Amino acid sequence: MHAPYPDNPADGIQNDTSITLDHVAFIKGFMKRHPYLVTSRLFLSGQSYSGHYLPLLVMELLRENIVGTKPGQFNLQGMIPVNAWTDTLLDNKGAVNWWFGQGLISARIKDSLLDPKGSCRLDKGALWRTWGPNELSAKCNAIRDKAYQSMGNIFLYGVGAPSCLFDATTDKMLPPLIPYAGNPMFDPCNDDRNAGYLNRADVQRALHVLPPAAASDGGVNAGGGKDRVPSAVPTGITFLSGGQSELESTLNLNAVPWASCSSAPVLNYSGASIGNTVSHLYPKILAAGIRILFLSGADDGYVPTLGTRSWMGSLKQLKVLKTTAAPHGAAATANKTISDHDQVPWINEKTGQVGGFITKYALKRAASSSSNRPPRSSNAALELAVFLSAGHAVPSFQPAGVFQVVKSWMSQDN
Repeated sequence: MHAPYPDNPADGIQNDTSITLDHVAFIKGFMKRHPYLVTSRLFLSGQSYSGHYLPLLVMELLRENIVGTKPGQFNLQGMIPVNAWTDTLLDNKGAVNWWFGQGLISARIKDSLLDPKGSCRLDKGALWRTWGPNELSAKCNAIRDKAYQSMGNIFLYGVGAPSCLFDATTDKMLPPLIPYAGNPMFDPCNDDRNAGYLNRADVQRALHVLPPAAASDGGVNAGGGKDRVPSAVPTGITFLSGGQSELESTLNLNAVPWASCSSAPVLNYSGASIGNTVSHLYPKILAAGIRILFLSGADDGYVPTLGTRSWMGSLKQLKVLKTTAAPHGAAATANKTISDHDQVPWINEKTGQVGGFITKYALKRAASSSSNRPPRSSNAALELAVFLSAGHAVPSFQPAGVFQVVKSWMSQDN
């Protein structure tokens, strides 16, 4: 799942509450349209900011299962966050310390960002939020900007992977001169290619981004050529042909260039929501019998594994489980000696190499969910799966490894 966007910028500022309600409405509508799926096991997944909207959505679906109009309508089994922004302070600290440990920033910048008496209140806002509302001070943002500038054009979504380069003369994307060792098929320009595709007028029409009346010219606009991208203005849609239909005027829909991360006026998201911490929801979700598989790419420079391990370790309701058998296809010859460890490697079945590491957490004692009902399973666990040679969007870096681990995890009962 991904955070939805408003049809109309006039909808106002979006926040975690409004997005959660949008998600619930979508799932209800989807189930209504596909009733044969109602009894199927439901697993929810998302990456990055899913650290907020995914646990909030799970909590709301659990509430709907008890007090909603159709009790028990969601056969919710588990959730799979991916490099998910979760704990404001510890994820921020984890990023800064990881940058320094990787040699990306100087000691002076690190100390300036982490100084508790300095300009940065790392418990208030996100260092990665360089656009739109942010609860960090202007001085802190300036220090953060110096940190990013000192890193050059490094691909912070996957440190170690090549950056997307452009030909200075033609402004066309260039293939990476050095393939990414973790996955030779990895395309550092994937986001740019997606943006180009989703900004094509014919694609937007097919996705109903543009009203049907906008295609009345057959896709040929005045400026010559087919599938030109409409230009956006704050007051409504302006097509290159100069026309605006009555339907467009009535709905006040804005056709604007698509971007993976948007800001006002396309999407005005609450800075206060971004600065919230939601790690406290994880024990509640486990208490309700919902399993959690958290995927973390070890090369992610925005939400590094270091911060994730920090907030998981800070949850006093959880304990680390000793693992006596290597999980997810990891029971290869190299791992036969593993027993009674609190962290074990998993082996990539295609390469025979260590693909990453698994740590399991569980509630220290059987706890009742907030609904006053007993948990469905006392064995529900939070499983942290670290992926080597993978960045922020783990499946893009290690698709085979993710398929292996997720498939194995979903086939288990607890």
